[in-house]
Amino acid sequence: MRRILPCLLLLPVCLGLAPTASASWSAFISTGTSTGVGNPSCAFLSTSHVICGVTSGKAAIVVNEFNGATWGKWKNLAGAVSSAPSCTSDGKGNVLCSATATHGNLQWAIFNGSTSLWSTPAKVVAALYSAPSCAEYTAGEVLCVARNASGGLIRFTTAARGAPLPI
Repeated sequence: MRRILPCLLLLPVCLGLAPTASASWSAFISTGTSTGVGNPSCAFLSTSHVICGVTSGKAAIVVNEFNGATWGKWKNLAGAVSSAPSCTSDGKGNVLCSATATHGNLQWAIFNGSTSLWSTPAKVVAALYSAPSCAEYTAGEVLCVARNASGGLIRFTTAARGAPLPI
């Protein structure tokens, strides 16, 4: 009992000295009427610009751009997927979004920040068993990792031409 009382008395003092964390959030802004299923993924494009992707109710990736004030229109990227997307900046003004395609391949598309256009979705042949997780590897290059059918990890990196290649 003698040890508990000093601890209980010190607890409020310690909590009072601890730094507080706070954030200021804006009001929610509607992204429109497109229906997303599962977890969205968003990536920094440039100052006040963000690209977000989510799986649609029709098993495709749908993407949208937030310009700091308003959302654009949802765009459907062709191809059926079985996982949530992983979107990330390449560090050079582009965003890559990828997901596991319904046949286990890696499906990907790149948003060109200069032209505001998406590349045609493409696939890298693989035997993925999980959703990919992607991140900037070096400036202009993205690394994606996913679990393969045998339980190991498989990694992909974008080449100079922008296409993910297994490494």
